[in-house]
Parts: sequence; C-alpha cells; structure tokens
Amino acid sequence: MDTFHNTLKTLEVDATDHSKPLNVVHFDQARTDSASQLKSDYELLNALQTTLDPIKLIELFSQQAQSLVGFSGILYEHKKRNIRVFLGQEETHNLSYNLVVEGQQMGNLSLYRDSTFSDKESAVVEHLLCNLVYSLRNALLYMDAVNSSPP
Repeated sequence: MDTFHNTLKTLEVDATDHSKPLNVVHFDQARTDSASQLKSDYELLNALQTTLDPIKLIELFSQQAQSLVGFSGILYEHKKRNIRVFLGQEETHNLSYNLVVEGQQMGNLSLYRDSTFSDKESAVVEHLLCNLVYSLRNALLYMDAVNSSPP
C-alpha cells in the first residue's frame, strides 16, 4: 500500500498591506550562486510575461521550475474558474500551495515526486511561486474580462 505525504502551505503575497509582516522566503539560502539565481529569475519572469493564458502560464512555470527543483508532476487547480492543469505524473510525495494575492484566491498548485522535498527545495519553490502569482493574477483577470464582455 502506498503512503502519500502531503504538505499544504498558503503562499500569500500582499503588497498593499504593510501592517502585517510577509512570510519572506530567503531564496539565497537555497541557492548560493546569486548570478545563477538572478538568471533563473530573469528567465522565469521573461517566460511568464509572454502569455495571458493561465494554462500556458502553468506549462511555462513547470518548464522553468523543473530545471531548479526536480519533480515528476505538477497540478494547478482553480475550482471557481473551472481550471485544472495536470502535467506529468502523480507520485508519493507532494508539496502543495494555496495561492493568494492581496486577499484574492489564485488557485492551488501541487508538485509531485517520489522523494520528499527538502526545506531548501521548498524555499526555492516558494520563491518561484512569488514570481508566478502576479502573472497568474493578470491572466485570471484577463480571462474574467473576456468572459464578461458582450459577444
């Protein structure tokens, strides 16, 4: 019998409320090569700015994140908007995030693999998600605008 290990965290980014402290992810603790870190950030942000399609964003995020943190599968779900993207395969261990930007639900994202994620790898993932959430918010807002406009 397989045992599944699941960790659910909420990644909340709120740039407008300075009264509450943010959970700061120190990416440089996970990766010591700052030039490499900057290059990875630049490549991810560059890729994410190429589309307003939430499904394509998750595909691009997966490609970029895969090179930094190995995983076998990725699942993004936004139940309210009926979006579900699953790439790869589900494995025994999973790292899951409830994505929230400025109080707005952006969906849930999970990474899967057959071994546990270390604290350093979790920190890398959290940093990468901070790059994803604003692009994702823009894509979801665009989707809402397109869906609400008259034909």
